[in-house]
Amino acid sequence: MVTTSSRTAVLASFLLAAPSFAQDPSPPKPWRLDDALGTPDWLRISGEIQLRYEGYEGQFRAQPNLASSDHYVVNRALLKTEVDFDDVGGVVELIDARQFGAGEGSVINNGIVDPIDFLQAYGEVRFGAEGESRHALKIGRFTSDLGARRLVARNRWRNTINAFTGAEWSYRSRDGASSVKAFWTMPVQRLPVRPADLLDNEAKLDTQDKDDQFWGAFYSIDADADTKVEVYGFALQEYDAQSLRRNLYTPGFRVVRAPKPDAVDFEVEAAVQFGETGPLGTRFDHQAWFHHMLAGYTFDAPWQPRIAVAWDYASGDRDPNDGDDNRFDTLFGVNREFGPIDNYLAVARRNINSPEIRLEVTPSKTVRALVAFREVWLASAKDFAPTGGVRDPSGAAGNHFGEQIDGLLRWDIEPDSLQLELGATYLFAGRFLHDAPNGRGEDVAFFYSQVRWVF
Repeated sequence: MVTTSSRTAVLASFLLAAPSFAQDPSPPKPWRLDDALGTPDWLRISGEIQLRYEGYEGQFRAQPNLASSDHYVVNRALLKTEVDFDDVGGVVELIDARQFGAGEGSVINNGIVDPIDFLQAYGEVRFGAEGESRHALKIGRFTSDLGARRLVARNRWRNTINAFTGAEWSYRSRDGASSVKAFWTMPVQRLPVRPADLLDNEAKLDTQDKDDQFWGAFYSIDADADTKVEVYGFALQEYDAQSLRRNLYTPGFRVVRAPKPDAVDFEVEAAVQFGETGPLGTRFDHQAWFHHMLAGYTFDAPWQPRIAVAWDYASGDRDPNDGDDNRFDTLFGVNREFGPIDNYLAVARRNINSPEIRLEVTPSKTVRALVAFREVWLASAKDFAPTGGVRDPSGAAGNHFGEQIDGLLRWDIEPDSLQLELGATYLFAGRFLHDAPNGRGEDVAFFYSQVRWVF
């Protein structure tokens, strides 16, 4: 049984993990492939290598064949070529995402493995003179970050990256205070998907299907120097018989004030979701919603400590027998704010009611550390857990999923070039994970070390 003292000990170990640095060294000029190749101004070649060891002890997922201990290495390499002639341009970017050391019983999936493939390949036409309002039209395969990246994102920590094939129009006002993006795309389907192929890092070209379409618009405006307002609407329509066949509409908004010393910052984001979901031959009415609320304060003191409290809610299915689906779908967003992903990802933006408190410190311009404590309840005790497939349709197991402590230390060894990151997360299994019919009731300890080189 986990005691209060053990929770305190784990929390203290994270707090003590942040080293002190007396002063920042003068940052060297980062090495760039462009400089070494001597490319002309209209051509840029760049890359990135991210190498991470990760492992866990304990298993919260329901599948009995999954190991309770797993350790392996993941590697992601990117190589991008950009051509820019002022009003026209194009990008080709390759990705190679692999795992090394995983075995039978691993949670390896195509969120981790995507051997050599085209991540981006698009052309772009731009309109409007420099210093004036600018329009751009992008056609091809591309990645996208929108707002806080909770619903549409180019993944940074996850080993593979979301991509879309289609068209995107963007506009930015002359003063840069407002912008619009509108897009129609087909989500790229990452391959391979068979467990044996994933373990073997078998290369298969990613694809897309005209029967799966994702489209929408995103508007952003600066309300003042520190506050931004965003409004968006997204639609996902899937007609492929092999898919879940989601037909979802997601309008929402976000208001955010950026952190700065001796000031309060805040963020509010909310979205509703409606439509239909279900496998071939079965359709459920879909009504769901989520919100994220945060307030923080940064002290004007050494290390600039910032303390923040947040509350995340994402609806779950109220009743498995009522013919409705109330489980929020995070579309193509990221869940990194809930802790590590890849082979952990215990908490996600679906069926949760979760407050968090976190402390961030910046010992120097090149070092950042944080520790966060999160309570996790299920929004609906009768629905599946956020991830992992654990469920009690009767609701008798209650809705306390558990408590999570998350710690991170990031050091920019060479700013804009070489970065080291260490992290650890501990999940104290709650009553739901102990009492649900297919729950294991195990605590989970996850840890990783990562090196990232941009060149």
